Amino acid sequence: MATVSTKSKRSKASGFTLQVDTRTDKMSEAALTCRSLGHAWDRRPLTKPRRLELLTQGLTERVRVCLRCASVRTVVRRLPSYEEVSDSIVYANAHEYLVPKGTGRLARAEADKAMFVREMAELA
Repeated sequence: MATVSTKSKRSKASGFTLQVDTRTDKMSEAALTCRSLGHAWDRRPLTKPRRLELLTQGLTERVRVCLRCASVRTVVRRLPSYEEVSDSIVYANAHEYLVPKGTGRLARAEADKAMFVREMAELA
C-alpha cells in the first residue's frame, strides 16, 4: 500500500488539530463535496437518433451529469436482459478530482475532514 502524506492543520475556530491528507489541498470545493457526499447525479436524456442507434444494436444507455462537478457517468446495458455492458465516468476537472495513480483511494471520511478544516478556516 502506498504511503499517503498528511499535514496537521489547526483550526482556530474549533481549537482542534487534525491530520489532513495533502492530496486534498488542490481539490475544488465541488470535488471535495462529491468525494465526501457522492455525486449529485441528474439524468441527461438521449437524443432520438442516439436512442434508435443503440436499439438497433440491442443496447440502451443511461447518461447522468453531476450537478456539482459536471462529471458525466454513462452506463450501457444490453436489451432485453438489462445486463451492464459498460459503466464509465468522465471527470470534468480530472486534475482536481482524481488523486495521483499509485497513492491509493481517498476515503470519503478524508474528503469530509478536509472540507471541515476548510470550513473552520473561514470562521477564523
